[in-house]
Amino acid sequence: MAHFKRKCLVLSSGKQIKMTGAALCILPSLEIGEGFTNSIFGLNEMVTENNKATSQLSNPYQLSPADIHEIAHLHIRYWLDLIEAVSESGTKDASIFRKKE
Repeated sequence: MAHFKRKCLVLSSGKQIKMTGAALCILPSLEIGEGFTNSIFGLNEMVTENNKATSQLSNPYQLSPADIHEIAHLHIRYWLDLIEAVSESGTKDASIFRKKE
């Protein structure tokens, strides 16, 4: 199973993908890449005056648990659609990608 190790995505095939961060993203077109900003829902770490690290939840859109579930299900659907498209067409056919909107 794939896993992250020291800013590197390690695949069971032995291939390693060096990452600048530690997040994969998938677009509605089913393209995948790196990308991360916690501007929608995340954790902000701050250093106080006495050099202690504190963490604070960032939820600027006031997302509810149901909202988070909906977003997660959308992205799970994208990943499942990508698995199906690659299973049907392989990785050398551009038809696996959806048209960008």
